[in-house]
Amino acid sequence: MVAREPGLSHYARTKRESEAALAALTRGSWTVVRPCAVYGPWDRETLTIFQSAVRGIFPMAGGGRGRVALIHAADAAQAVVGLCGRDGTGEVFELTDDRVDGYGWGEIAAAAEQAVGKRVRKLPLPALAVRATAAANALAARLIGGVPMLTPGKAREILHGDWGSAAERQPSPELWRPRIGLSQGFRDTVTWYRDRGWLPKQEYPL
Repeated sequence: MVAREPGLSHYARTKRESEAALAALTRGSWTVVRPCAVYGPWDRETLTIFQSAVRGIFPMAGGGRGRVALIHAADAAQAVVGLCGRDGTGEVFELTDDRVDGYGWGEIAAAAEQAVGKRVRKLPLPALAVRATAAANALAARLIGGVPMLTPGKAREILHGDWGSAAERQPSPELWRPRIGLSQGFRDTVTWYRDRGWLPKQEYPL
């Protein structure tokens, strides 16, 4: 979905440019899919959210303002399969769960809390702190090598105020509709992480 805001980062710009290149080459016989924030089994980026929740902390970038749409990986994959079963129509679709307008960070924290079975302390992170950390990561990468997870571009993406979608940007229900809501998706994901030792198996009373 970051292709919607190409000015935020190099990653977002290259996503948009790749869409433009596809459109120029295929003369309308294409379909672009822009998933929102994807979570689920095997994902290590959202794993960090649940690791923090297990420790009783839920960081909220930008002070917890803004909205984020989410989708379980199984739903995103099913959408791609469904769209591959028809000819391209030159359309751009965004993919979310049934909350197309997204979630506030407080709602996401509450779902994570229920999934891990532990009360969390919501920790607002000011935008300045997020940007400063990203800048320090980028400098460290230039000095000692490596690829930082939090770059200045990624910080701008995280701090963007509205990563929600709208019904008219989704595939029609005849083509695909999401099946996994946030509460179920987070619970199933935490169970998968625990079964593979990525999270401790201990559950905590709420």
